[in-house]
Amino acid sequence: MTPSAHLMASWLVSHSIDVSRRERILITLSGVVPDIDGVGYFVDLVTGLRGKETYFYQEYHHAVGHSLLFGLVFALVSYWFSSKKRVHVAVLCFAVFHLHLLADIVGSLGPDGYNWPIKYLWPSSGLELSWSGQWLLNGWQNILIAALLFLGCAFVTMARKLSPFELISVRLDKAFFEICSAVASLIKRRQSD
Repeated sequence: MTPSAHLMASWLVSHSIDVSRRERILITLSGVVPDIDGVGYFVDLVTGLRGKETYFYQEYHHAVGHSLLFGLVFALVSYWFSSKKRVHVAVLCFAVFHLHLLADIVGSLGPDGYNWPIKYLWPSSGLELSWSGQWLLNGWQNILIAALLFLGCAFVTMARKLSPFELISVRLDKAFFEICSAVASLIKRRQSD
């Protein structure tokens, strides 16, 4: 899945329990932060522009951030940063982290047909997770899932008066909701005319 789909799925899960904004951010991050190991792509790009070749992306993506160790550490950090429901947040963070892994196993096939395994027990070797029926990253299945996640986010936004923009700023979230409300009332007014 794409990072935006991971973000939407994680944000929706963060609304499954009554927690603070900080705790929703932690839960949402737990579903996105595994892709931090993709930073090697940019390292490889920069070193390539300097005339050297590195393979950090191929070596570490789906390894470091996608490992059981990383998931446990992030869950513990989330426990520490939580204020209200520490255990619930840590468990949910660990579950959302694994939701990310499941989504990658099912739907991250590259255009070259490479079925990118997840090195679950990194830094040790062994137990690579993969599935031979993996969907293309831009396949119809992932597009449909992303559309459904978007609709879910829209529903939560209208029902709870919170949007994924709350992850960035409370003011931005409020402004977004006010724009959505203004557009909705404009549509209603046009329909009644």
